[in-house]
Amino acid sequence: MFFNLNDKYAIAITGDEFFGRRIADELKQNNVKANFVPLPKNLYYLKSTFDSYSIIHFVGSPTVSKNLPKLFLLKLYGKKILVNWIGFDVRRIKYSKLRRFMGLVGNYFTDVNIATAENLVDDLVKHGIQAQFQPIPVYSIYSVEDLPHEKRVAVYLPDKHPSFSDFYQETIIKNLVKDFPEIEFLILNNKGNAFSELNVKCLPWVENMEKIYKQVKVVIRLPLSDGTSGTIIETLSMGRYMIASNTLLPYCEVVHNYEEAKNALIRTIEKTIINQKGSKYVRENFSSLKLVNDLIKIYDRLS
Repeated sequence: MFFNLNDKYAIAITGDEFFGRRIADELKQNNVKANFVPLPKNLYYLKSTFDSYSIIHFVGSPTVSKNLPKLFLLKLYGKKILVNWIGFDVRRIKYSKLRRFMGLVGNYFTDVNIATAENLVDDLVKHGIQAQFQPIPVYSIYSVEDLPHEKRVAVYLPDKHPSFSDFYQETIIKNLVKDFPEIEFLILNNKGNAFSELNVKCLPWVENMEKIYKQVKVVIRLPLSDGTSGTIIETLSMGRYMIASNTLLPYCEVVHNYEEAKNALIRTIEKTIINQKGSKYVRENFSSLKLVNDLIKIYDRLS
């Protein structure tokens, strides 16, 4: 499917660079005229930076940040505005009255709101912002691999900021490590300052996640709130088992406390057959081609 507007690069993807560049790359690979365009720091350059674009796709809402004035001006310049909520921005709406007010004001200048998870849509609607569920084409879909024989688990537990300890429920993970000494835990994005157990290996940085997924039966991710996490999509795609705290995706073990996490680990670590239903589900619903075509339909309605 092609999207063409006067033979110009019609769509500017801006905001979060990590996700934004991946979206732009996927769109271009499918013959959509799009670029990732960083927001200029100086408002003076805003008009010239986006002059060639008719649709501005913000990844991460500018309405809850210092970029709110830039949204106002881009709308004043006649641009169509798509705001793509990804998680952190929704948390700001939920827990800050000031950010909530900013979000509601910015919403008047927004043509379409999309959110990457159904629970994020629910949170936005509760606070007066209408949005539609739309995953974005940023996920890696891996080949299905047989489960390893070893009892090995990967845990997403970043420690970049002190607040992450509570947010990713480090206490639950530490208790699992203690109560399951026969299981090897690979702690991802973590320097290991909180762990000294022999059954733990901490990996501050992973260059190739596919290799990690091949080594484990189970992946654990327990944030207090979440979007449609790439960790979950990638885990299921390879046929692994997912223990998660905040997801509405099927074929995951959803847990809310330590006992539920413990029981879910007992159920999944003994598995010898891949998570076939989970893998099939993400292949049907989260392929890049499907998600690109979904975005094109939204762009078409805006143009």
